Amino acid sequence: MSNKPLLDTDVLYIDTLAPHDPRYISNRRCIQAMEASRASTSIFNVLELCGRASFRLPKKKVEALFYDFLRRPWLDVLYPPFTTPLADRFFDDFVQSTLARILERFDFQDALIADIAEAHSVEAIVTWNIKHFVGKVRMPTLTPEEWLNMHKESET
Repeated sequence: MSNKPLLDTDVLYIDTLAPHDPRYISNRRCIQAMEASRASTSIFNVLELCGRASFRLPKKKVEALFYDFLRRPWLDVLYPPFTTPLADRFFDDFVQSTLARILERFDFQDALIADIAEAHSVEAIVTWNIKHFVGKVRMPTLTPEEWLNMHKESET
């Protein structure tokens, strides 16, 4: 058990990417107080922050942001508790694969979905949010209506 606070993504986002947010000053004071002691965040928070940043910053800056968080001396980045070296290796690969997607302008959740879709060679990704995937994955990205039309045509 840790008595350190865990910083959620919104706190990290305001401090890093939203200096015009009305909560920035109090948010910054909180961060400065934590820099003088210790705090934590999760690897999922860091990946989520980078996913949001990928829509505003160049790829190199997003990658630098990711590694900057891992190197902050006052901030412990927490990982899921694994008990075997094989699980640790899997998770390291998972983080690197997710980061690679984020650097291609995926948000965190869509990066996970794209990895699974490509790993299983699905026929298509069917979503109302086609702009999240089109041109970024190997398979077609279709709206539900497009998928239905495509399958109606193939049945005739």
